[in-house]
Amino acid sequence: MNKKDEGLSSEFTCHCWSNDGRIIVCTSRGEIMLCESTGEFSAFIPSSPVDECNIISICSYTRGFIVGGEDGRFFVFEKTEDLDMPFKRMTDTAYKDPNNKSDITITSMVITSSEDTVYFTLENNQLMKLSIALDGTDENPKFEHLIYDFHSASVTGLDVCIRKQLIVTCSLDQSVRIWNYATKTLEICEYQTDE
Repeated sequence: MNKKDEGLSSEFTCHCWSNDGRIIVCTSRGEIMLCESTGEFSAFIPSSPVDECNIISICSYTRGFIVGGEDGRFFVFEKTEDLDMPFKRMTDTAYKDPNNKSDITITSMVITSSEDTVYFTLENNQLMKLSIALDGTDENPKFEHLIYDFHSASVTGLDVCIRKQLIVTCSLDQSVRIWNYATKTLEICEYQTDE
């Protein structure tokens, strides 16, 4: 079957190898296609998030694959025995950045060998991790900054405390952060209504 016969987009954004040796290809419209190892189009994934999300990144795991994209959205797919639906969507979750009024894009991701944590980067250069049950049973996946939460926009002010080992920064991301430079940790992070 020819991809053009299906009317699918050719604006490919990412791809990965599945565990059975096929190639999973995603498009900017949210279409997910399955291709043979030769590159020949095999099938369209019916539960693709078409027109829901521009898919930017993908990674495979033992039972399927995960895609991520605009609006901080993650979609987990699991392999099935159904030839008409080779993968089905198990879960759809989204990361909402508290210091960003607009939605944010997931730019890359990787899954751990234990398949319980996804590490991902955001377009504002934040490195995050997501603890998730890939079978869809986790109703509240846990998002965390890796190491600590950096500013996501330009730092506009900085001051050092004389009596303690603290530095305070403020940023266009509307946050004020207090850092302990001795332990290299973020002590306090408060968001404001203005820059």
